[in-house]
Amino acid sequence: MLEDQKHHKVKDEKYESKKVNTKSQKFKKVMSYLLTLGLGGVIGGGIYWTIDGIKSSESIEEWVLNLSKDVKKIIGIDSIMDIEEPPEQSNIEIVRTYTMPFLECNAVKILALTLFNELAPEKYGDNWYDIYYRTLEQDPRFDFFTIENSSKIMTHGQTALLIENILGDKFNLVITEDAEKLNISLIEFYNAYQMVLDKIGRSYELSIERIDILKTTGKENGLQAWTTQTSKGIYGYHGLILEPLIGSNLEVIVKGKDIVGILEIRKGVIEDERQFEDRVLKITGDYIEFEQSGKVFLDEDTSIDLGNLCSGAKVSCVTKNNRLEKLAVINSFPLKNIRVVISKDGQQEYYHDKVQITAKSNTQVTYNNQIIDYLPNQVIDLDALNLYVGEKVVLGKLYNDTYKIHSITRKGINPTYVGSIEIYKEEEGYVIVNEVDLENYVARVINSEMPSYFGVEACKVQAICARSYAIREGSDSEFLGYGANVDDTAKSQVYNNIEVNEIAKEATRQTKDQVLIYENSIVSANFYSTSSGNTANFGEVWAQEIFPTQTPEYLASTIQYWDAGKIYNMKDEEDAYEFFNLSKDEISAFDDHAVWFRWTAKFVAEELSKTINNALKNLSESQKKHVKFINEEKEEHKLVYDIGDVWDMCDTFITEKVIQDLIAII
Repeated sequence: MLEDQKHHKVKDEKYESKKVNTKSQKFKKVMSYLLTLGLGGVIGGGIYWTIDGIKSSESIEEWVLNLSKDVKKIIGIDSIMDIEEPPEQSNIEIVRTYTMPFLECNAVKILALTLFNELAPEKYGDNWYDIYYRTLEQDPRFDFFTIENSSKIMTHGQTALLIENILGDKFNLVITEDAEKLNISLIEFYNAYQMVLDKIGRSYELSIERIDILKTTGKENGLQAWTTQTSKGIYGYHGLILEPLIGSNLEVIVKGKDIVGILEIRKGVIEDERQFEDRVLKITGDYIEFEQSGKVFLDEDTSIDLGNLCSGAKVSCVTKNNRLEKLAVINSFPLKNIRVVISKDGQQEYYHDKVQITAKSNTQVTYNNQIIDYLPNQVIDLDALNLYVGEKVVLGKLYNDTYKIHSITRKGINPTYVGSIEIYKEEEGYVIVNEVDLENYVARVINSEMPSYFGVEACKVQAICARSYAIREGSDSEFLGYGANVDDTAKSQVYNNIEVNEIAKEATRQTKDQVLIYENSIVSANFYSTSSGNTANFGEVWAQEIFPTQTPEYLASTIQYWDAGKIYNMKDEEDAYEFFNLSKDEISAFDDHAVWFRWTAKFVAEELSKTINNALKNLSESQKKHVKFINEEKEEHKLVYDIGDVWDMCDTFITEKVIQDLIAII
């Protein structure tokens, strides 16, 4: 139920004011003051509890107003009791207070979120509140809460009981029989429970915020169940009703990014314009995430050019009501750190079903505006944090620890990372981003891209190429949707696939800050492990919308062999077929000693079918712009899971006409 309530604030409009109960105002102000002194707290309605030897009273109102003058002077009550009567006529602003009854299930949710590090598992067919009751069942102190009473209004008696059970023998509470049965409001419960949290060292758990409600759950706006887009980011509102309040400004009680109660509603959002400089982390279709300023939302029809941004770019912004109005790029290159999206399997799959991490030393996890401490080697299990889609966890903001990710393997072991780890909860799963300084990144690319036994000098060449590639390609927006500059696979360059060693570290140190330059720009230093004796043009391998795309002079196709009997034309199908059938003994090349210089593979039809279908699925997911299908003469993009089975294979020469037809399709 919504009802009008007076708030004393001067406005141009005039309303007829009502007289205020001055005695009640004095009492509330006195008790607010007593709470700040830590002398006690009020549940309300004749209930009073005391701590550390202060006498209890049947009526706290009577007790406060009859304090001796000496005590009043000691604690300063005289001054705060001097409240003037409001004038008979005053200008006031009409607002609405949220007076829905405060139910037992609402209180149970608050207790579960603030007293337990993990919630109980969800079950199919659950009511929204079942998970919180199951969580409280783990602690016998709360066995008086039963799911059968979930829809009953909370009372002062229940509140008093839970406070006594939490604080124990040190807490002496006296409550009258009549007051015990009285219903308790949300704000009364909050004031009492906040005192409890203060006493047990968890005062950070709850806070009061003012936010604008912009959107709520719905397929048309991409929000997940029980989430709302607000002026301060995505919030959960499990168990509440916000749909009628879209476009309103609310005063709410929150636990991190979860709204647990609504105190006040004002019609219309508050105009709030900000100007700031910050570093871009991630861009989706709905918002930009900044390093310091958090999420700023985008209008669907925004005319702001975001195509030249990358993760780590520094920008200047103007926002209104947390929506982007203007943006200017200050520096588009990631200068010191690089952000790497960590694949699930090393094969360009970036969504993880689960994430489990340990740190080598004490570490702090930042989650929902709070910090959680973990001990060395204590498992940080992301499932246990019950994240909403769109939320993020950060490990190691100071970049001074090492983290082992137990939920993935590289070369048969769980890889270890330096820097910081960020985990985003997305609809498809978790996305892991490792932010690391550029030199540490380069050192961990070297071993993964070449054998370190080639020696320091060879590794120095690799270090310069890797650093150049990271800066050039990292300034692109390809991985910006994941919150990263590059990935850890061959799609960018392989990172941290093999543990770093001293040779790689030394090669990185000796080439610190060195990059390759061509015509005053850092080159796109694409490199290969094995050439087969002839390199390819850049524009044929890394074509984008147009095939072939432009090839830089320094990445043109070149011959890497001699003593082959003739020069082969690699654009001629028959020449290319003959060339690739030359054995190592029939050709001399720079890398003819390499394992992959010449190779063959045998597949049964079933294996080949599976390989092709998996490859098409990955391509249609990761590069859907470049994969098109002709369906009844209509081109379309779609996700491919299966195109059937391979029946037979034969030697095939691809003519230029076939290539042009393939290009038209792909």
